[in-house]
Amino acid sequence: MQTQHPSGQEHLNKVEKVVSGRVVEVGADHLVIRETATRDEVTVRIDDRTHYDWQDEKQRGRLTDTGEVRVGYFIAGGVHKAIEVHVIEPGDGVSVADRLLPQVH
Repeated sequence: MQTQHPSGQEHLNKVEKVVSGRVVEVGADHLVIRETATRDEVTVRIDDRTHYDWQDEKQRGRLTDTGEVRVGYFIAGGVHKAIEVHVIEPGDGVSVADRLLPQVH
C-alpha cells in the first residue's frame, strides 16, 4: 500500500480539527469514525491527497472495520476533508483497506 502522498506534509497546515476513534464505515471516498470521547460519528471525505501513516510500522498497510484511527481534517463548504489518516491500531476485524482509494493500496 502507498502510505504517503508526496505532498502530504504541505497540507498539514490546513488541519482544523482532529477526530480519534473506531472505524464505523469505509467507502471509496469517505471514512466514518465514532469519536472516542463523545461517541459522535464523524464522516470525513478522503481522496488522492489524503496522507496515510501507521503507528506500528509492522502493521503498515493494514486497516480493518474494528481499527482505531486519528484523522486530521479541514472543513470546506460544509464538507469534512481528511488531510491525514493515522492508523493507531489496525484492528482484528474484516480488512477495509481494499475499499479505500487505489492510492492507498
